[in-house]
Amino acid sequence: MTDPLSDQKPPSRWFWIVIILLLFAILLAWLLLPLAEVDQGAPPEQLPPSSEWIQANPTEPSVPVELPKTPMTNVPAETAAPAEDASGE
Repeated sequence: MTDPLSDQKPPSRWFWIVIILLLFAILLAWLLLPLAEVDQGAPPEQLPPSSEWIQANPTEPSVPVELPKTPMTNVPAETAAPAEDASGE
């Protein structure tokens, strides 16, 4: 069985191994070691809630509503008639 990389010269093979290891080391350093610390600053002050949508008295209705004075009655209980076929048969 022959070496699949036998057509390359040994120095060329080591060159690519070193390049790949250097790229991996640079990538690892870039991910683990940040270049500079970002100053987040002081958190913003909490503003009081807006009173624009708060009602003065939430128990009173904003809009005058007049409900009818009709007494409620129950629907008489009847058996449903069987449904007829739509084709007329």
